[in-house]
Order: sequence, then C-alpha cells, then structure tokens
Amino acid sequence: MIHRTNLCLSAMGNSIPLLSISNPNSNKRDPKPLIYVIGRQHPGETPSSFIVEGLINFLLSQSLEAKELREKY
Repeated sequence: MIHRTNLCLSAMGNSIPLLSISNPNSNKRDPKPLIYVIGRQHPGETPSSFIVEGLINFLLSQSLEAKELREKY
C-alpha cells in the first residue's frame, strides 16, 4: 500500500512528495521504525531518480524480502 502526501515546498516552490509504503493489513497503532530515503535533492543528481524509482518498485513488489520490509518498517 502506498500513500502520497506533500511534505512541504522547496525554496523554488516545488512540491516535495512524501510516500509511505506499508502492508495493507499492518496494524497502524503498532509503532515501527522508519526508513527515510531522499533522492535528487540537487539538480545534477539525475541517477538517484532511477535508484529511488527502483527502490519504490521493489518495495511494492510481492517478493518475500519486500513483504518482510513492509512488515518491519
């Protein structure tokens, strides 16, 4: 499950998205450690866009490792 909100605006007025990825059946009252990932904070860092996109695709996949990460974090 993925939930998208806007975290804030950049100095240039661009929206900075916040994506939360979890299992649909997870207990929302049970606090879990968070993993914070940031990419492309500087204009010349275009490869990080591909890395973050790949990470999001992996975390949303049905692989056992992705399911375990969504359960624990």
